[in-house]
Amino acid sequence: MTLSILQVLKKIKHLDRKIEKANTRLAKWCSYFNIDVEEGQSPPYEHSTLLQQILDWRELRAKLVHALHKANLNNTAEYKDKQWTIDELLILRTKMLPDTKKTLELMRRREKNYNNLRHLSEEERKEVKVVTQFNPAERDKTIDQIDDDMAFIDQILDELNISVQAPI
Repeated sequence: MTLSILQVLKKIKHLDRKIEKANTRLAKWCSYFNIDVEEGQSPPYEHSTLLQQILDWRELRAKLVHALHKANLNNTAEYKDKQWTIDELLILRTKMLPDTKKTLELMRRREKNYNNLRHLSEEERKEVKVVTQFNPAERDKTIDQIDDDMAFIDQILDELNISVQAPI
């Protein structure tokens, strides 16, 4: 089966959630109080079935991670006139660009808040000016460029495919 890198990452994340939920159920129902289940009823989850599901999901997750690592080692993509490994693109897309965008979004023009200036007289408040050390238009252009870069990297990663030898 052939999947895009983003599809593989989504499947791994989905499996992580399923494994976590099944682990919680296993911990709860491997041993329980008789008052937790009505008389004559069996528990809602059989521990051996849950355990087998968890092991199967972990095996599938391991196969997906292995295929992803193989693809990361064997594939490169061109981005901004440079060859990048898939790992580099993933780090750039998931960590570096979003963090840079968040940092730039912190840069805002301060507004005159008269509560903060209440210790000043009315005349002194009028003389207070807001000094901005950055160009808001340039910041906005940079944020737009980051959004475009993230969309372009998503497109690159969508076009790269991974072959997985596992039932999905």
